[in-house]
Amino acid sequence: MQRLPAVLALLLSIATGCASAPPRAVGGSADSRMERLSAELEELRARIQAEDGAPSAYCRAAGGACTIADEMCSLAEAQPARDDFQRECIEGRERCAHWRDTCDRG
Repeated sequence: MQRLPAVLALLLSIATGCASAPPRAVGGSADSRMERLSAELEELRARIQAEDGAPSAYCRAAGGACTIADEMCSLAEAQPARDDFQRECIEGRERCAHWRDTCDRG
């Protein structure tokens, strides 16, 4: 019975230590998310090219591209000092606008 309080104290100290530990690789996770979003946008571009740039391909890709651009810009807003994130946001929004325009003209 005397061991139970000692074990509980040990578990509590471990849990408290873990809870107060700073998050690991916060920058890395933002970098990973931005890389994933960039890859998704590139994949959409490749699909459009695979269909020889048909307006219908732009229409199918535009919604996804705009969603991706919004996510990129959310990351950029959270990290305003990251020029690379700001560029990704701008490029994503430009691609979104271009693809929507192309779809509308098709």
